[in-house]
Amino acid sequence: MPSNQSFLSSESRAFELLSNRIGVVYVNSDQIVESTQGIAQELSMDSETSIVSQPLTESFIELFGFEDTIDQILEGELPYLELQEVNRENEAGGIDYYDFSIYPADEDDASRGLVLLIENITNRGKLMQNTIQQRNELRLAQQELSKANLELHSLNELKSIFLSMAAHDLRSPLSVITTYSDIMMTHKGELDTAPFKPRYVFSRILEQSIWLNSLIDDILNLNMIEQGKFPVDLKKIDIQLPLTEVVNQFQQVFHDRNINLKLNVQDTPIWTMADENRIKQIAFNLIGNSAKFLRDKGDIEVSVVPDPDEDKVDILFADNGPGIPDEQQKRLFQLFYRTPGASKFSGTGLGLYIVKTITERHEGTISVFSKLNEGTTFKVSLPLLSPA
Repeated sequence: MPSNQSFLSSESRAFELLSNRIGVVYVNSDQIVESTQGIAQELSMDSETSIVSQPLTESFIELFGFEDTIDQILEGELPYLELQEVNRENEAGGIDYYDFSIYPADEDDASRGLVLLIENITNRGKLMQNTIQQRNELRLAQQELSKANLELHSLNELKSIFLSMAAHDLRSPLSVITTYSDIMMTHKGELDTAPFKPRYVFSRILEQSIWLNSLIDDILNLNMIEQGKFPVDLKKIDIQLPLTEVVNQFQQVFHDRNINLKLNVQDTPIWTMADENRIKQIAFNLIGNSAKFLRDKGDIEVSVVPDPDEDKVDILFADNGPGIPDEQQKRLFQLFYRTPGASKFSGTGLGLYIVKTITERHEGTISVFSKLNEGTTFKVSLPLLSPA
């Protein structure tokens, strides 16, 4: 019969094995980290500095924006929070997958604190990716058998590359939408009585739905661009109207976040020949891009500045975010390019490429001005029509 000592040795070995793929974070009632175990520290925003005594949502970017939800768990209004198949780019340039789960540390008294469990599920995630990739390869093989056209073959190959890139990016907004929808369904009978905040939940669902829709638009737009069939319906419009519509929609999304979005327009119409829906695409991409990198708080300012002397109107999208290094600015508008900092966020690397394409189809230009730790401004310049 094994001795107690051998059992202890086995338990120690078991924990050693688990610690390579599991992280544990103990959090107090103020959402402050008290201690960590396993891989938790190395997965934090600053893996080289201890996150003990730091706010939980500042230590793990995946939890940013969930402060109210975590408070509801501490108050006993929600049993737990789960984020599944969260993806991160590793040092080798590959993708790792993780499940994040938050539970009360004391099931009888949730207010005493929480436990965050982080599990590395990369093997399972890669298996799913391999399955998707194999299905894509099979689909491509079937197309090659039925179509001998070399140009169409090249296009399908490009689509396959993009789909394998976008597969994991689509999961992040879907995970948030699923989590919050589950919260609303679970507590639908308590909305009138419990101190619940449905506006915040719905704003998060709206935000991620907008981002998911943007990713899908990117896929469709890339398909049209590569086929040379990217329609732009130019009409005389007041350029301020589509911009105002987009800003109003984002202001609803940012209502419960510390992001201040401001629109500066003129008192009189500013006329240009443009496709209203394509102008909205530009605004969605550039405002959404700024919001990603602001993380917890910041300012975004959209300004319309006519320049009659140059027969143009400038649309400025400015933020006070972290800025972009000079060497990266030169590559921003390339197809599939993502800055190193963007690897922590969802995105296909298509947004700025498509913005540039739309701008050029309007006979306009786009440029970027940025300084580290000061912010970034994108300037879209379009031909200006006379007021008459």
